[in-house]
Amino acid sequence: MDKRIAIYPGTFDPFHNGHLDIVRRAARLFDKVIIVMADNSAKKERRWPAGLMEEAIAETIDAEIDAFSEMNRVFVLSSRGMTTAQFAITHDACAIIRGIRTASDLDYENAVCQGNKMLYPGNADKLEHVYLLSDGSMTYLSSSFVREMVRPDIPLQVLDKMVPRPVYELIAREEYG
Repeated sequence: MDKRIAIYPGTFDPFHNGHLDIVRRAARLFDKVIIVMADNSAKKERRWPAGLMEEAIAETIDAEIDAFSEMNRVFVLSSRGMTTAQFAITHDACAIIRGIRTASDLDYENAVCQGNKMLYPGNADKLEHVYLLSDGSMTYLSSSFVREMVRPDIPLQVLDKMVPRPVYELIAREEYG
C-alpha cells in the first residue's frame, strides 16, 4: 500500500499551539506529514526569519516524539517558491491539511481548494483538502494574535501558553535580546 502523505502549509509567523494541535492530529491520520514553510505574497514581511522559525518548529516536533510517537512521521521543509499544490504534487502528497477556526476560515480555504483544482486539473482527483477543526480552547489563537501580543507593554510570559517552548525562546531572543 502506498504511504499516505499529507502536507500542512503555512507561513507560521509564528508557529503556535493551535498549529501544533493540528499537526498532532494529522500525524494520527497520515503515514507522513510535512509541515511546509510557505511563502505568501498576500502577507506583509515576516516578523521572524523563516529559517529560524523552521528550526524552532523542527525542535518542537523533536521534543514531541517522546509523548506522541506518531510525531516521528512529521517533517519540516521549505516550499522554496513552489505553490502549495506544486509542493504537494512534487512530494506525492494525497492531502493538504488546513486548520479551521471559524466559518470565514472555511470560506477562504474552500476558495483556495477550488483554485488549486482549477490550476492543476490533472491532479484534482489525487489531492484532497482535509480540514481539521480547531480545538475549541484555541479558536482565538492565530499567528497575527500572537504577533500583536509581542509588545513592550505586555509581559513575554503571556506567550507561554500560546506557542511551543522553542518558538517562545526564538521570540524572546529576537525581540527581547
